[in-house]
Amino acid sequence: MTHTSGTSKGSDTESVQEFQSENNNGQSRTIRIKLPPPLIHILQTDSHEIQTLGHLIKLPASITIAKILEDYVQYFAKVIIPSWKNRSVSKTVLEHDIPLPPERKLSLCKDVVEGIRIYFDFALPLILLYNSELDQYKRLSQNTTSSSETPDDSRRKLRRRSARLTVGIEAPPAKSPRVAEESVAQPPPDLSPHPELSGWSLYPDSFQGPTPPCTLYGATHLLRLFVKLPGLLSRSQLSDSRSRIVCRHIDQFLKYLVANADQLFPDDNYMKSNKRPNVTFCQ
Repeated sequence: MTHTSGTSKGSDTESVQEFQSENNNGQSRTIRIKLPPPLIHILQTDSHEIQTLGHLIKLPASITIAKILEDYVQYFAKVIIPSWKNRSVSKTVLEHDIPLPPERKLSLCKDVVEGIRIYFDFALPLILLYNSELDQYKRLSQNTTSSSETPDDSRRKLRRRSARLTVGIEAPPAKSPRVAEESVAQPPPDLSPHPELSGWSLYPDSFQGPTPPCTLYGATHLLRLFVKLPGLLSRSQLSDSRSRIVCRHIDQFLKYLVANADQLFPDDNYMKSNKRPNVTFCQ
């Protein structure tokens, strides 16, 4: 039998989303993801807009999650990997990884991004939406639902894989300017793909099937996933060493979101809804 417990630790500098699991052998591991202060503020604003004001996020997003993740992989290849060549200047979040050639580092980044995409597409209607957002979700996916799996089927699968969590960051926001405490270099100005990524995308042109949520939703909904992710990862089959590498890649990606927050989390991200606010998440 697996035992799990989840906590959310907040401070003036960061919020640590933490989840502990214990397997049948009594061995425990802790999955931790640190949310930088600017992203905490965005989550607080999101909660206030939807729960207090009854607003909805404008969809489809102008910059989709699929686009964000693909751009990040390009950024990782063009900026992060070259920065490691100067170790005196760049002390990266992945500094404790075993030495790997650049192409292997890029492969790991692509694996993590693909995992984020899979988790989001699967978890969105189950644990990432407020009840007041469900009608909007149904409208968007009205003609794209797979006939082979019902929402109840998906819900039962996810319940077997993850613990039920709450967002845990729901205080109304302070009206303060968004300031990035930590940032990374902006994405390179050229739009040409990295040679190792030519022709690569999360959803190739040959993709067939229902429209994935990652191609409809944007950064704010993606950010909610990282509050839930420790609980989801704790139920995965990842080894401890692999889990640590994944979490360090996620830390780097969260810094990328901070550095590009003005573009990814615009002030006009919300619209009015005809429904009264509903303060609960879908069950």
